[in-house]
Amino acid sequence: MKCGIYISNYALKGDPEKFVKLDRIAEEAGWQCFFMWDHVYPRGGKPKFVADP
Repeated sequence: MKCGIYISNYALKGDPEKFVKLDRIAEEAGWQCFFMWDHVYPRGGKPKFVADP
């Protein structure tokens, strides 16, 4: 069985550098996968519907 990290795209204040850092830490700790939500939340706004291809 493979195990991974699943995190929302607005976690870590949406900072891409923090996501990369977390991914590297997770990989070093032995996690095999890193997933993020594909929802779009505009900064300071309400969630908007986005089609998921």
